[in-house]
Amino acid sequence: MVVKIKSFLIGCALILALSSVTVFGQESRGALKDQRITIQMSQKPLYTVFWRLIQKYDVAIGFEESALDRDHRHYYFETNTALEELKKESVSDKEFLPPVTAFKEHLITVDFKDARLEDVMNGIVKQLENYDWEINDEVVNIFPTRGRDERLKKLLDQRIRAFGVGKGASLSSIQAQLMLFLPEFKEFLAENKLEGSTERPFSSFEERILPGGMGFSDMTFRQLLNAITKAKRGGWMLQIKNYSDQPGKEFVEIII
Repeated sequence: MVVKIKSFLIGCALILALSSVTVFGQESRGALKDQRITIQMSQKPLYTVFWRLIQKYDVAIGFEESALDRDHRHYYFETNTALEELKKESVSDKEFLPPVTAFKEHLITVDFKDARLEDVMNGIVKQLENYDWEINDEVVNIFPTRGRDERLKKLLDQRIRAFGVGKGASLSSIQAQLMLFLPEFKEFLAENKLEGSTERPFSSFEERILPGGMGFSDMTFRQLLNAITKAKRGGWMLQIKNYSDQPGKEFVEIII
């Protein structure tokens, strides 16, 4: 009887312990959403706002673009952190502008001092209009609430058997490996009659060398993008675009 009681108590303790662990892929209830942020900008491109969050506060961001925003690049942001030889303080407080033609639409205003990241993200996403956000795998994930392309949702939910890049690889090689050699991604393109595109706006930091290799297995594509981002820092973007010089075709872009 004593042995049975001890076994029962141990089992209860294990259940309580496991219930307190955040499940991989679910919203984090821990420190990230409560991270303190000071950011005060008026009518700036999203690129500039996210630059501050990524460079100064090391907030990782994933962005699934709405089909309603397909015809512009106003929500593009730098998905890689500054070169390691540059001191973080020398770039994190500068207001970098996106490497696209200047625009006056979809500008963002933020006025937060020592605020929780949750409040900052609520303030930003509200101005994006077509989106909501959550924290998955300690990465801020922004996703469409209007104009969501079900094909991208299907891709993000796709199980991936394995993915890896070797030590000494550049950040730009991650995008190429995903789009050119990942079997599940190639199958997705064929099934949905889509093209893959490695085109991206100019990035000053995509040739930064990874300090070590990375390898992941048995996870969804969303979890993979988040895991890569946590390893390299910065962010990712997923979108479908049309190019004027190739009418009738749709291109999936993964910017990472």
